[in-house]
Amino acid sequence: MKRVFGRVIAAFCLGLGACSNQPSAIDENGTVRALAPVNSSEKGGYSFKTVELQGITDISSLSGKYADFILGPRVAENRLKGAKPHARFLRKSEGEYVPTQAMTQNMVALYWHMQNLAQLDAELGVPDINKWPRQIGLGTRSSSRAGNNAFYDSKTDSLIFLRYSYEDLSLALNAGVLAHEHFHSLFYKLVLKAPLASLHAETLEDHQAQQEEGAALAAHVGLAQSSFSEEELRYHTNRAWVRGLNEGLADFWGWMYTGNPDFVAQSLWVVRNGSRSLDANMLMGLRPLPSHKQTRMTLSRLVFESQDAHKGQGSHCRNLEQCARDYAYPLGTETARVMKRFTDIYAQSHQMKSSVARKEVAKLILKTLPLLKSEYSDMRKRELEPVSFLRIFAEQVKDMKSEECRLLSEIMTASTDNFEKKFECVEKNGWIVQEVENKPLATQGATL
Repeated sequence: MKRVFGRVIAAFCLGLGACSNQPSAIDENGTVRALAPVNSSEKGGYSFKTVELQGITDISSLSGKYADFILGPRVAENRLKGAKPHARFLRKSEGEYVPTQAMTQNMVALYWHMQNLAQLDAELGVPDINKWPRQIGLGTRSSSRAGNNAFYDSKTDSLIFLRYSYEDLSLALNAGVLAHEHFHSLFYKLVLKAPLASLHAETLEDHQAQQEEGAALAAHVGLAQSSFSEEELRYHTNRAWVRGLNEGLADFWGWMYTGNPDFVAQSLWVVRNGSRSLDANMLMGLRPLPSHKQTRMTLSRLVFESQDAHKGQGSHCRNLEQCARDYAYPLGTETARVMKRFTDIYAQSHQMKSSVARKEVAKLILKTLPLLKSEYSDMRKRELEPVSFLRIFAEQVKDMKSEECRLLSEIMTASTDNFEKKFECVEKNGWIVQEVENKPLATQGATL
């Protein structure tokens, strides 16, 4: 797809014969019109579109109100440092800018999406959580991963893009991926910042540290994995769940922004088997969220299997912490599927378009997140359950319909280890989810 975009741009200018290397002045409002490959349908289509970039202060580096690009960044004083990339354009006679290289295409699309996501924050009721411009690291090198990845760095409050080598939709152009990473910034600031900051999955410094320590870590794969304290196992089980919730809601944000439940697979071929699809019908249908006990058992199994990883068998996580981080993704997918199913039902029961319902549910999620901070405050002593998130979320739905309530109550009941309780729908000026005692069925004595 990268090559296709390049050929299209060349044909665009040559066909019209109306492109020039001479720059034009940015208008007094800092608005620049530029051609960019952007998502054009909820089915995942991308096409070239002329977009208006607002608040541009420097066209040569495409810096402005919403984005500040850094090439090959490093971290210093909690900020990204490095060279400014040089954006390369041809200009049509009417003043529209046409990117002439892949990196400039990426920069235009990134700036436009940051602009849209900032405006979306305001529309969803959180205009002041994120600060702009957002620093964006391009062409980042990291030997801890070969590349083909993007992540939100909480320490520098930036988006980091590692080198992309596939011939598919670049991560920097993938609107769903950008919304996914943008959500991580919201989750970090509303839930994790301060007491739980260490729970955020990735920073650029982590990648650089892994580069230096990789050889030493590789020598200890599978060693000293057989025993953990109760507190340590509980803590990492909780870590897996909180990170899974973060990843799952970030996937929901990608779908909310694009309408495409398979946006991840557009850039990463390894998940085209449906493993990251938000459409529950892709695999085994909608499933309960794994309880604390089930998550703990899975982590224990993954750690045990890691001892055989050097033989080409079992899991390939190096230790309990990494196993918890890796398992967060399948946990997140299950969470995202539940939220998508709820939204689909919400749209139908409220007679809304999907695009409207997605934003309404996003508002409910944003109301839920700050209430999780105290819930997740002491993860070494408490066993966190997915039910706690769903319970708090359900409390934010003030006009819940019976169909929505039924879904949440059934998922919550099936996702708890406590068989002495269950969740039922009760109508009290609207439907609510209520926890009740799970009484055993009464039986009559049988006679022979």
